[in-house]
Amino acid sequence: MDENVKNDAKQVMLVQNADDGRLQAVTGVDQDGNIQTADPTDQNVASLLNVNTQDSALEAFFKKFMEQAQNPVHTGIFVMTENALNKLIRIDFDPEILENYRIDPSERLQTQEQRQFEPLDVTKIDLADMEKKGIRMEDIEPHLKAMSYG
Repeated sequence: MDENVKNDAKQVMLVQNADDGRLQAVTGVDQDGNIQTADPTDQNVASLLNVNTQDSALEAFFKKFMEQAQNPVHTGIFVMTENALNKLIRIDFDPEILENYRIDPSERLQTQEQRQFEPLDVTKIDLADMEKKGIRMEDIEPHLKAMSYG
């Protein structure tokens, strides 16, 4: 993304329709994982999908998006601030300008996959303190296995 985006700047997601090349703003995803869109106009700004790159829901969305890549309905995905969207709505923009905002979901998924699981070190658990607090090791063992092995 070309534009420097502040962490608190509100961002929206756009997709390019494969049939006619028009940009559509993403409003959400239905229960089947299909992208719901609307025209990116001032009237629809309130219903647009807001993107928070710090949110794990974005990761889930991109995974679902990649699953649909086998049978694509849209040909591009773009993330930009609402301010940039408002500028694009008001002008007849050059498609080359839009390329500055294109994102590649597969790149984002690769960086997510590179993170390694860090298991909980069970030797650091203070068993004496747990007993004082009335917590039995037998009660937490199933949960420790999940935290230790993923």
